[in-house]
Amino acid sequence: MKLTPPFFALSCVPWPKALLLSFASSLLTMLQVLGAAPHFETEIVPILTQAGCNAAACHGAATGKGGFKLSLFAEDILSDYHAMTRDRAGRRLDLIKPEQSLLLRKASRRLDHEGGRRLPHQSTAYAVVRAWITQGAPLGDASLHCVGLKTVPAEVIGAKSGAATPLEVIATFSDGSSREVSQWCRFESLDEQVASVSTNGEVIFHDPGITTIMLRFGDQSLGIRAGLPFSIASIDPAPNTMDSLPGPLDSLLDREWAKWQVKAEPAAPPHLLIRRLHLDLVGRLPTEQEARKWLDLISRDF
Repeated sequence: MKLTPPFFALSCVPWPKALLLSFASSLLTMLQVLGAAPHFETEIVPILTQAGCNAAACHGAATGKGGFKLSLFAEDILSDYHAMTRDRAGRRLDLIKPEQSLLLRKASRRLDHEGGRRLPHQSTAYAVVRAWITQGAPLGDASLHCVGLKTVPAEVIGAKSGAATPLEVIATFSDGSSREVSQWCRFESLDEQVASVSTNGEVIFHDPGITTIMLRFGDQSLGIRAGLPFSIASIDPAPNTMDSLPGPLDSLLDREWAKWQVKAEPAAPPHLLIRRLHLDLVGRLPTEQEARKWLDLISRDF
């Protein structure tokens, strides 16, 4: 009989073969009654990511934490499965009494946990992990995984300071299916002075500006723009200063300035443009000879 990983701890004990077969048969019958177990990669791993368990400051550190190591942001799913179900003879899971699993007792802080309470005892996330353990902690279909994320809306533009916009995250999977997974995502704003984001994905705007909202679902990540336009009354509207230099880049800039209500600066005079380009591209000021050469070219072309 080939034992799957959740039975690893039992396989270390010299049980009589008949007793082991009887136990396995009873367990399989129980699984059929309970229905399909939560899928490890697409349901359990996102809970670990959302809780921050596989972040660099926690068990995703290079050497792990407290003797328990997960791959950073779930980059190695099979390694994480092994660590949870087989490492140290599977001591982190109790298939007979799931509530007594070290994984659940630590994460809910019924046992001392340096990382604090990550899965409150009455939370939905706790219930999902408990159901997974109850049903034998299976890996599930190894070919099923998330292939992409998108948000609705794809870009968030605030109406005013204090306004809030909820994000809906849609995950697409390798079998062609898709579902809304906002509840299982971890959200972070890269500039909370512009906008902050709640644990359930509600973007709250503060000061005018643009930032990026980062979200993670399992091993997938996505960044979207969020911003609050500047008040048009606080700036002096300026005519389009790029009319003399039409082009794709100029059109893109015009659209962006209009979206965020940003005042365009007047075009730089030739000598200042040459100075800036040299500093940006070469890292030094132009010599007198170089400056005169480019000034002559600019005057001929424009």
